[in-house]
Amino acid sequence: MTFESAKKAAERLGCTERAVQKWAKEGKIPYAYKDGRDWKIPENATVPNPNIKAKPVYNNEPYPIIHTYTSGKILDYLESIENEDDRAMAYCEYYYFTGQFKESTIIAEPYLDSPNPILRTSAAVFCLFANLSRGIMHKSRHAGGILKAELARCLDEDETDFIKAVAVFSMGIVNMQLHLPEQNIPLMRDYMKYLDGGIRSFACYLMAYKAYLEKDYSRSLGIVETALSMSAVQYPLPMIYLYIIAAMDYMSLMKVREANSCIEKAWLLAAPDGLIIPFVEHYNLLQGLIEKHFKKNHPEDYNKIIAAAKQYNLSWHEVYNENNEQSVASNLTHIEFTIAMLYSRNWRVKEIAAHMELSERTITNYITVIYDKLGINGKKELEKFMLK
Repeated sequence: MTFESAKKAAERLGCTERAVQKWAKEGKIPYAYKDGRDWKIPENATVPNPNIKAKPVYNNEPYPIIHTYTSGKILDYLESIENEDDRAMAYCEYYYFTGQFKESTIIAEPYLDSPNPILRTSAAVFCLFANLSRGIMHKSRHAGGILKAELARCLDEDETDFIKAVAVFSMGIVNMQLHLPEQNIPLMRDYMKYLDGGIRSFACYLMAYKAYLEKDYSRSLGIVETALSMSAVQYPLPMIYLYIIAAMDYMSLMKVREANSCIEKAWLLAAPDGLIIPFVEHYNLLQGLIEKHFKKNHPEDYNKIIAAAKQYNLSWHEVYNENNEQSVASNLTHIEFTIAMLYSRNWRVKEIAAHMELSERTITNYITVIYDKLGINGKKELEKFMLK
């Protein structure tokens, strides 16, 4: 399906641009969607039949903070949001990304049974992750059930492409972050055109993450580079996630200097607003970069990240091992897991020691402890216990 602007549609239909915008807003033009301040109208759209009852129209902005804000001025941005529900969900996001999980769920939970699919879906995502981060698994699973039901409803019913895109995007976040089986979720790239700039950039992060999990690190980096260069507007939160994925890619390619640079860029964007959770969510896959960059230079932030990562990883392992045929190690400390990850990816003891600023003897001792904990005897066996 191809689209045109409201102005061009008005010229084609012989009416005013304002009339086209009004019909689109009221849901009287099937598949019309809003792109920034303008409406995109299907090129085959006709003047609506006045006897057709319009479907409900939801003008709420999904994931306001992902969509846009100025780094270092997030609280000013929150207060500038006029719509009460959008502002509430923006605060929900802010509390989650700064590690204030209880506050995030207090705001999100009342929206879980909202008739508005945008609010309901957004609330479910943050209830799922905030409760997972608190170790309240029954509430996290309940939110996951709401997301699955919402995606199935959107795909089965005559829903707008925009609402479908929000549902696909939301379920994509859950599947990528938790490394869950795809479960016949539509491809994100097929729905990106219905999403606004900031969310579109975050969708690129999801696509890059998928390539990373498939061990196609060069393609993952290509997606990141394209996403960072294609937008004229900088969206801080998606950029943080994109730089983190790039750091993970570079570590897997053993390009430590480039990985360090990406983490520095991510933290430069995150630090002014205290957005520590992107680093928590990817702690294990960053393979020692958190210790290297935060332990000495940002000890207070490091302690917050470690505290949050401890519970997050416990819950993450529980969900992962429930939903995948092959379990990953869950009884290793943070440093043991990092060393095991690097060693299983063919880093030599000397290289791990240099990266983690420890002696080679210390690394060797850690490897012995790791083998004892996992009940294994060599590197080949180690690989099956580690994240891919």
